Amino acid sequence: MQPVNMQDKYKQWTQEIALPVISYVAQRVGLINEQSNQQQQQQQMNIGQGGQFILPTTLTGLIRNIFSHISVSKTKQEFGLGIARGLGANDGNNQINFLPLGLYLSQDQKQLIQFEDKLIQPDIVGVLKAQQSETMLQTSEAQGLNSLFQLWIERGEHFLLVGPEGAGKHMLLRDALKKQVNSEIAE
Repeated sequence: MQPVNMQDKYKQWTQEIALPVISYVAQRVGLINEQSNQQQQQQQMNIGQGGQFILPTTLTGLIRNIFSHISVSKTKQEFGLGIARGLGANDGNNQINFLPLGLYLSQDQKQLIQFEDKLIQPDIVGVLKAQQSETMLQTSEAQGLNSLFQLWIERGEHFLLVGPEGAGKHMLLRDALKKQVNSEIAE
């Protein structure tokens, strides 16, 4: 639930930004059309097969995904970026190159900044630690993926992380959980 002092802004931003975007995307992928209910449900089940979404979704699923990314927005810029991330998180067409997933807002909220690789030369201690546990290289792609679900982890929300075996899902989750204060990982 949004703070009372933000509810009017959320309402305005939703009408101004979110609803037109959701309507456009839903029409493009066939979630809203003039077909019968049965035909529409059949089409929804096949969305993922065309390579448009990683997982089949419904209009409700699309909206919930978007809202999960905008629920803590304090500015219009954060709200807009949250919408793009909510849409892009399930976009299988060109996910690696989908810019909003690899961007974050600067502290002053005035510009989008691209995640940069944070790769440093390993020292002996770092190499020994890496041999004892999984170490995730902070590439720009890894940081972007991590930022997609970091807020959900911080708020204790449920989410589904999907990908092929060996893609690094476990490593992403371990890295995100390690960043939490007072958290332990049991395996």
